[in-house]
Amino acid sequence: MNNQNLLTVADIMQRKHFEKAEMIAGKQGAHRYVKWVHVMEVTEVGALLNGSELILSTGIAWRNNEEVFLSFLRQLIDRHVSGLCIELGTYLDSIPPEIVEVAEQNGFPLIVFHTEVRFIEITQDLHSFIISQHFKMISHLEAYSQKINQLLLSADGHNKILHYCQKTINRPLIQKNSNLDIKFFPKLSEEKIENYKKKLLEDMMDVPFLVRKEIKALDHVFAEILTMADSLEEKNYISLVLDRTATALAQHYLRELYIEEKEMAEESEWLKGWIEGEYSDEDIRHYLFEHDPGIKPKGGVVCFFRVDTLHPNASDYSYLKVIFRSVMKQYGFSLFPLIRKNQAIFILINVREKYDWKERLEQAIDAFKMTEFAKKKKLHSIPFGCGLFTDELEAIDKSYKTAAETVKIQEKVQLNRKTGTCFYQDLHIYRILSVMQKNRELKDFVIDYLQPVLDYDEKTGSDLLHTLKTYLACNGSKNKTAKELFIVRQSLYPRIEKLNQLLGNDFMEAEKRQAIEFAISSYQYFYTGN
Repeated sequence: MNNQNLLTVADIMQRKHFEKAEMIAGKQGAHRYVKWVHVMEVTEVGALLNGSELILSTGIAWRNNEEVFLSFLRQLIDRHVSGLCIELGTYLDSIPPEIVEVAEQNGFPLIVFHTEVRFIEITQDLHSFIISQHFKMISHLEAYSQKINQLLLSADGHNKILHYCQKTINRPLIQKNSNLDIKFFPKLSEEKIENYKKKLLEDMMDVPFLVRKEIKALDHVFAEILTMADSLEEKNYISLVLDRTATALAQHYLRELYIEEKEMAEESEWLKGWIEGEYSDEDIRHYLFEHDPGIKPKGGVVCFFRVDTLHPNASDYSYLKVIFRSVMKQYGFSLFPLIRKNQAIFILINVREKYDWKERLEQAIDAFKMTEFAKKKKLHSIPFGCGLFTDELEAIDKSYKTAAETVKIQEKVQLNRKTGTCFYQDLHIYRILSVMQKNRELKDFVIDYLQPVLDYDEKTGSDLLHTLKTYLACNGSKNKTAKELFIVRQSLYPRIEKLNQLLGNDFMEAEKRQAIEFAISSYQYFYTGN
């Protein structure tokens, strides 16, 4: 479909019912496209029009009032109407010069019929043509969809689809991949490439008829395709073509991911050996090179989480790995996934500089949790554990063990984090408690320091332990503690006095305070689970 399939004012002037019509102003707007025809005998347009309509009128509503006529004309111009046709003789004998002047200044086609015409025949003729052209457009788009679906199944279907799209829209087409790689269809000279790059990629906000569509699947944008139209009507049509193109290309990318995922599934046994520390650094680097000759590993880390909400016999696991891989890739990590016993053990190889690996990984997991798949499968609210980062890839088993331990601790103790993502290196005292949890003397230590407060809470139904924990966390600041507890300072003083009675007036002295803080963390870990 091209411009010839769109009806313009100039085209309408060549039709039978307009043989005796005259365009007395706005000839420079004769290229305007007409989407529909309306008969209007009102003075206020309001929201009656959408734009690109051709208006037919006898002028009865403003025949004796040039000011109202001028207001009506300006409303049509503001609503981006394609033109105004007026029948002279019945109610109007002529068009005032000021009306002609305004129409001319705005390039607004003003057409007059010098003899009586049948508006019903005009609308029937033009509407029949418009509907016919619309049907042709739909048929063309359907044929286009069938053709690119055939190309999708051919060798090098991706490039064939883009070439066919470019020939269909008859203008240069650009594909910009997520890695910022740019391809032009067809191939252009360096001068033209730089010109299009500037227009479409740098100054796109200044391009009035820019058309861009994302190639998206599973909440991930693989690339986008862009081009320019010459008018709003062309933009609308090209947008429909690019919509279908983007859908087909998304299927192509998705199929490639599934093939890659199937191959990765066959590697599960090897990955099991990796997380169990069975391979040397040379073995691992050889394995990585076989999968990606261009990979340059700069350390690695394991991300661990439970996948109890996924259906093991369905495609859930495949979807999970495909989506997680695509998200991680955007943040500089290459994924080697392993799922066993409802546990996701995802080895992440860092391929960027190491200084910001932690920040990037946290952002990546947050991005994954925002996907529709994660929300639907309730993966956005479960704890994610990240083990120790290691420069030595043969030590990935340590990262795996610490990642699993991180989730175990998260499930046992609420760490008051904004997200459910936790790094082993941030567990601090809980790392010690995890090792010492079987030590009976540690539990006795907890009782020695906290028993008075625990007994008081049980007897009175209060939560003085929470006050103690908050007071210590605020470094003894009464103002901060009151704010954290959502109480006034006057309500806090009796509580602190009670703590002095139960624990001794020296409970805020350095050594005793450290012991009490350790006892509180231990109590939370061993007894409360929150």
